Amino acid sequence: MFNLEEHLENIQEIHSHQNRKWDKDVPYWIHPLWCATMILSEPLLTEEQRHTGALALLYHDSLEAGGGVPPKVFRLVQDMTFDGFDAEMQLLMSKPDFVILLKLYDKVSNLLDGHWMTKQRYDEYRLHTLRILSHVKEVYGNLQICEIAKAVVYG
Repeated sequence: MFNLEEHLENIQEIHSHQNRKWDKDVPYWIHPLWCATMILSEPLLTEEQRHTGALALLYHDSLEAGGGVPPKVFRLVQDMTFDGFDAEMQLLMSKPDFVILLKLYDKVSNLLDGHWMTKQRYDEYRLHTLRILSHVKEVYGNLQICEIAKAVVYG
């Protein structure tokens, strides 16, 4: 069974000196927590997919922050980590389907509070998210995150 509380303290510690870019006040760990809770709420995924995905999403930005990633999801987190957004746009679609799914949660969260981005970067995020969304729908069907992504992208 997945125990969110067990990992929340670790995530808070890993990101203790980081805040979200949009207001530089909201603790960064809110982002991975949002992503994890969203996949845990996905009824069309299996329990294993939800639990493994939530764990990977909780730790998905931990490598850049120097934090420890549980061995069970280290490879997923590694596959989700890129040398910047431009590299992600070039390389993500060559990753396993599950990694692409997890990145959809990440991108939707970033778009929700993305008003700190320049218009050009925001538009690139939107297009990238649409590519991810198309792939996820093809592989996994119309998940709840797909509906949320459409609402955010087309707002």
